Amino acid sequence: MADQEPALMPGIILSDLVIREAGTNKPSLIGCFQQVTFPQFPVRIGRFFATVSITNLRGKLEELNATCRLEVAGTGHVVSSTSVKMQFAPENPPLDPRVVFDLSFPFMNVLFPSAGTHTFVVLVDNEEVGRRNIEVSAITAAANPPT
Repeated sequence: MADQEPALMPGIILSDLVIREAGTNKPSLIGCFQQVTFPQFPVRIGRFFATVSITNLRGKLEELNATCRLEVAGTGHVVSSTSVKMQFAPENPPLDPRVVFDLSFPFMNVLFPSAGTHTFVVLVDNEEVGRRNIEVSAITAAANPPT
């Protein structure tokens, strides 16, 4: 066994597509990925999703405002940002903090000017609740194989 203790990662999953099941609203994440690689920069991605699990909400809410920003790591420069809003019926009981909400943030036409580490930052009502990095890298030519 390793000398390190395992760490629980924040619930931020990147995927090419999210499909919500009618009736249950369960998400299916299609084409999940941990990094992206491109042959040249700048490059634009047409569409992808960041699905975030949020929990520990308490009390009676009318609405929940959440934002997911994609930043250049270390600089805070925002490459793209998208928001979602959940409405709660007035007759709903107060939230149980154990309930988990899965929110999917669509990112459209994101321009990556160069390779490097980028960070997804999740805000709920303007307070940061989680973040995760993604490596955006360039495809490099493999060395010629020996003959």
